[in-house]
Amino acid sequence: MLTANALKSAYPPSRYPLALLFVTAVIFLVNWVISFVVAVIFLVRALVFFMNCITFLPTAVGYLATAVTSEPRAAGYLVTLCWKMCEDTHKDGM
Repeated sequence: MLTANALKSAYPPSRYPLALLFVTAVIFLVNWVISFVVAVIFLVRALVFFMNCITFLPTAVGYLATAVTSEPRAAGYLVTLCWKMCEDTHKDGM
């Protein structure tokens, strides 16, 4: 069985493993920073997309409300069309 002293004499201390460990740590740190920056960029892009959708939604609802209130017959036609489609669907047995 090998003892600690035997291992120390077989593998003398060297500065290269410490330097290699330092370089590896720096590489992982740079990798983490790059990943973090990319994640933040994608988060900001998703937030901008979501905010654009949120700001577009009231506009779409406003257009729909304007169409319904300014032209009641159009709303009536739309309701009638939906009702007829629903009746036809139930007649077909779906």
